[in-house]
Amino acid sequence: MRKLLTVGSLSVLAACASQPAAMTDASKKALGDSVKAVASAMVDAMNKGDMNSGYTMYSTSASARYVENGMTYPNVDAMKKMNADMGPAMENMHIALDAVDDVVLGPDAVLITSPFHMTAKVRGKPEWKGQGVWSGVFQRNGGKWEIISTHESIQHPDQMMAAMTPVPAKKGAAKPAMAPAKKPAAKSTAKKK
Repeated sequence: MRKLLTVGSLSVLAACASQPAAMTDASKKALGDSVKAVASAMVDAMNKGDMNSGYTMYSTSASARYVENGMTYPNVDAMKKMNADMGPAMENMHIALDAVDDVVLGPDAVLITSPFHMTAKVRGKPEWKGQGVWSGVFQRNGGKWEIISTHESIQHPDQMMAAMTPVPAKKGAAKPAMAPAKKPAAKSTAKKK
């Protein structure tokens, strides 16, 4: 019996030793605040026209998932290509974060959710204003935070796409046909009274 109790006690101790220490409220807050700062800095860089520094945070893992307004990107390179295609036509863009909220999922994973307002101007089109919500899962990998999943939803995405799709360049467009010249008004031969 003593042998059985000893084996059982050792098993319980081994199980407890393999469990990570529970996070305190203070450690969760500190972790959430640090990831919120990382996410906010990424948006600040985007507002300054630096999209690439934000993309360096996106994971290149085959299991990462990125979704924006119903479009699923198979990897971060596809998102970069979309940005490169739109970039030259973009006159300006500004994202105003309404909030940056966090949910600490564990010592190495934090979910950020951020409602925002956005203003964008594409050459040849009127300025567009809209709002939406972005969420992203940040995971610490090798001491660095990476975004492993995102989801963005804009209200009225059809309006956003119409406003942000670059105006197609006209190649060798013919000059518009000129309206036929108007004939001078016929002079009246009737005498004025």
